[in-house]
Amino acid sequence: MLRKVDFVDITLTQLSDFISSLTMNERKYYPVPLVDVLAYSIYIRGYWDNDVLLGVGGVTHRYLFAFGQYPIVKEEYWGKGWGTKILGDAIAWIRNNNIPFTIFQYDSNNGASRRMHEKLGYNNDYRIGKHWVYNYVPFCWWARLLTPVMKLFIYVFHVTHKRG
Repeated sequence: MLRKVDFVDITLTQLSDFISSLTMNERKYYPVPLVDVLAYSIYIRGYWDNDVLLGVGGVTHRYLFAFGQYPIVKEEYWGKGWGTKILGDAIAWIRNNNIPFTIFQYDSNNGASRRMHEKLGYNNDYRIGKHWVYNYVPFCWWARLLTPVMKLFIYVFHVTHKRG
């Protein structure tokens, strides 16, 4: 099934070129598999420094209600606040489109990712396994009621996804 993707400040060709240009070091820091960026995104935005594409961010939709978000930033722009801006814009897009909740996922060994989530006020997380940290963030009253159910869903997804 094809889904509508809201592209902002980027084309599909630019996105594909950007993903192809990522170094092995850059690729190891992103919890969202890069094929998911193309396969599951419903919103993708490009971020530019003059004529250089420095990063992309977006929102993915998988399964029933599992909306996730991702910031991908070229290494030379790390530590300059771009990840926080990109993630903040993705969260704003989620809220503006009345999506009831999101799920954050990051590797606990990635201190920069943890700090980025904390800067945005999302630090009520829990661990699954040795490294993965998840955070279910409801944006409306009824989504808050689902918190225990969603934590179970995330756990089951993580365990089954890990097995392949």
